[in-house]
Amino acid sequence: MPSFVEEIREERARGRPLCAVKGTHDFLIERGLAPDLYLTIDPRPRADQLKLKSDNTIYLIASRCHPDVFKRLKNDKVILWHSFADQDKAEPIWEKRQKTFLVGGGSTSGMRAINMGYMQGFRNFILYGFDSCLASDGRTKRFNGDQAGQTMEIRVGSFVKTADGEDEHCDPSTRVFITNTAMGQQAKDFVNIYRDMPDVKITAKGDGLIAAIIAQRKAMGLSA
Repeated sequence: MPSFVEEIREERARGRPLCAVKGTHDFLIERGLAPDLYLTIDPRPRADQLKLKSDNTIYLIASRCHPDVFKRLKNDKVILWHSFADQDKAEPIWEKRQKTFLVGGGSTSGMRAINMGYMQGFRNFILYGFDSCLASDGRTKRFNGDQAGQTMEIRVGSFVKTADGEDEHCDPSTRVFITNTAMGQQAKDFVNIYRDMPDVKITAKGDGLIAAIIAQRKAMGLSA
């Protein structure tokens, strides 16, 4: 995302609303780009991602988030919402699901931000820093350099039948990305967007896994 700061500034000047997720909040404010919206579903104590203040930002904080985050934002514009996921059955809000609207849409804050934007009527999205893969060293995260933990490979491209018609192999255009469990799941969730939101249009800046998925869909004549 650091490479696209000026492009983001230009999009803001055109009137596009800017939504930050998790650690991008302070990064944008430091560069004079206080987001219009901020969204997180992270249940961990991540108030340190909100060290800076923005009076112009509306904070969309899921009820599952840590109390420290709510304390940090006690004097700010906060909208509380409830997230839905199959693994959330242990959370108290699950028992109230018949009376409370739960917002689904994927396993990460970034995925929920797309879903939330769609619910508010937006259909065109530009994603920055939404790589869903690791840095070129295959060990650290691109945005902050944190260690990624257990890693895996995800291949994006076409598969070709061999002469006997039984085995398959990747064609030369297939790309291999190194990711971790969370980002790999995010990439899988991302593909489902086009099933659930058939009229959405998404552009992903950069050369990461999500951008490759979009490029492959276009190459296959699918919506993107």
